[in-house]
Amino acid sequence: MLRRYGIPVLCLALLLGFIAFSSGAEARSGSTTPGCAGIGAAGTSTRTIVVGSARRTYLLVVPRAVPAGSPTPVIMGLHGGSDTAQNAYRYMGLVGSRTALYVFPQAPYWPEAGGVGWNVDPNGVDFPYFDALLADLGGKYCVDSRRVFAVGMSNGGFMVNALACYRPGMLRGIASVAGGGPQTSRCPGGTSPTAAMLVHGSADRTVPLRSGQWSREYWLWRNGDAATSARPVTPSPCVAYGGGSAPVVWCQHQGAHVWPDWTGPAVTGFFFGL
Repeated sequence: MLRRYGIPVLCLALLLGFIAFSSGAEARSGSTTPGCAGIGAAGTSTRTIVVGSARRTYLLVVPRAVPAGSPTPVIMGLHGGSDTAQNAYRYMGLVGSRTALYVFPQAPYWPEAGGVGWNVDPNGVDFPYFDALLADLGGKYCVDSRRVFAVGMSNGGFMVNALACYRPGMLRGIASVAGGGPQTSRCPGGTSPTAAMLVHGSADRTVPLRSGQWSREYWLWRNGDAATSARPVTPSPCVAYGGGSAPVVWCQHQGAHVWPDWTGPAVTGFFFGL
């Protein structure tokens, strides 16, 4: 079964993806003290943070209690255009029994675009939002800052590629589903490699296949694996390039602008294998 998400407003995905340029506890950006003293209770909650003058939220899912002092990975799931964090939690299939903090950020509403979406402009409002989100999370849990990962669908895929580009060192690995980017070949951070898994349908008419192929070629070049031969990996139809700490996995399926059912387990397996 294939699931369609992030496609109701094509102009929104194009505007915000291709331009180069239950409430919980509240925290103001920068007001928390990172550390590993607290014990996080299992459960699902919506947290509110203040970024500049804006109140932003994210959905936090802790599948089981996280022990104090135990550095814990973070997996972020970014919804597509005109979608919600709650919906991404339902369809992405990321949350499992592995110890991790599963975070589903919420994009803002953009009047200019007529819908909800991520702005990949590094000078826009969403980059400070992710900085504040991770600071808030680090103030409440023992976050393993070396193992923060992000996957995005459609417009969310463009955003995770942009985060890996403009926030070097923030993400250990990314996955983009029916997305693209980054929209530059001059990302800061020198030649810092990024592990990437890229899933795209050959019949995608919303975000064309060439967008995903661009992402694949960019990260292969950035990781120094442009000339590496592909080898089949699980699940089919995925292939992997390179190796070591920053492999690139390319999964071209026959569907359209969809989130294939096997994507969630494949993405989490990729992240936990890094």
